[in-house]
Amino acid sequence: MKRRFKAVVLSFLLITTCVSAVACGSVGSGNDNNGEEIIVWWPSSGVGLREIVDDAIERYTEENPDFRCKVVSKPMDSYQNLAYVMNDDATRPDIAILDHVYVAAMANDDLILNLTGYMDNTWKTKYVEDMLDGCTFKGDLYALPFTANTVSLAYNKNILAEAGVTEIPTTFDGVVEACEKVTAIGKTAFSQFSDTTMDMVFASYVSRNGGTLVSADNTQILFDTQPVKDALKHWIKLSTFTSNTLASEEGRFQSGEIAFMEYGSWGLSAIDADWLGITEVVTIDPNLPNYSGLGLYSLVIPTPSRNNKMAVEFAKFLSTDTKTQVDFNKVKNLFPVTKTALEDKYFTDNEYLRVYASQLTKVTARPASAAWPEIEEYLMNMIKEVVSDSKNNLGANFDALVNSYQKKAQSATDRVMK
Repeated sequence: MKRRFKAVVLSFLLITTCVSAVACGSVGSGNDNNGEEIIVWWPSSGVGLREIVDDAIERYTEENPDFRCKVVSKPMDSYQNLAYVMNDDATRPDIAILDHVYVAAMANDDLILNLTGYMDNTWKTKYVEDMLDGCTFKGDLYALPFTANTVSLAYNKNILAEAGVTEIPTTFDGVVEACEKVTAIGKTAFSQFSDTTMDMVFASYVSRNGGTLVSADNTQILFDTQPVKDALKHWIKLSTFTSNTLASEEGRFQSGEIAFMEYGSWGLSAIDADWLGITEVVTIDPNLPNYSGLGLYSLVIPTPSRNNKMAVEFAKFLSTDTKTQVDFNKVKNLFPVTKTALEDKYFTDNEYLRVYASQLTKVTARPASAAWPEIEEYLMNMIKEVVSDSKNNLGANFDALVNSYQKKAQSATDRVMK
């Protein structure tokens, strides 16, 4: 299936881009492809983001005066746009931001640069633990972490007080007990995600049960293993406390109508109320850490780049420069990927962000599988169907549904990994 993305015809119009040429700095004599200028795709939404990249360029240029680049405005996640322009030498970027779940798919098709030979172990130690997991494929590094997010357990202090919940739960059984008390007073106790955030959160349920969704070599789907089945049953149990199992009710939580939600930091700006509390996600197996899901956007370098060395070095700067990391993540309500930047007082002084920063040290990445775009679809549908079956048929079809999606996801994996 090599180069399969190159045959993809996307059924959408490209967003009009705003391009501006910017002088940057050199990386010395390492011109792999003799390019004089690289193209950097940068997020197009967020007040002040352009100023952040301009500042990074200016400071980088001071140390590398021969560097040149062009900044092009694009959406945060460039997966579809990147696949669309991969064959276009004129518009293909040299650095783009990609959700880490697509890194393996593009690496498998030789569409992004293998960065392993450009790195050393000392450099890698700058990152928060596990940040590189979502950037590797078959043991090699294909992306650089750039901005991270996770979910923590958010709760409504007022509802819990009304329900007589005096201690914030730290275990799964504790959450269930608290939800039962909230339900008893006629309030909605829990909200679950139904969009693609679902798979990020569910992956953490699997980790907290001691399993993984895919084997270590990414060749075997593990939906039918006991840890995944147990994670599904935990998800089903919490769904009994929601008012709508097939739709995210994030808006209702934000308006103060729901007691608990595993909530992302990106939504904090939507809540301006003193009832909000944030704590880490609960443990499921007492012998395992309380892993949360890892959301991670990474920097990738398409192959061929106009100048591999120049692109890699500037991407390393964006990925590890403390000022860029702190400034960017302040704007996006997300988190830095380096240990030093995550220790900035902006993230440690705020009572909510401090919890998220702590939770980021206990996260699990989604599988680095080349088939993930298909696996993700099957995973989300499986979760929704077993929840619906539990509600309507008392779970009579649980095993059959799991086995069905196991076969579908395995078939997709076998096809892609050939």
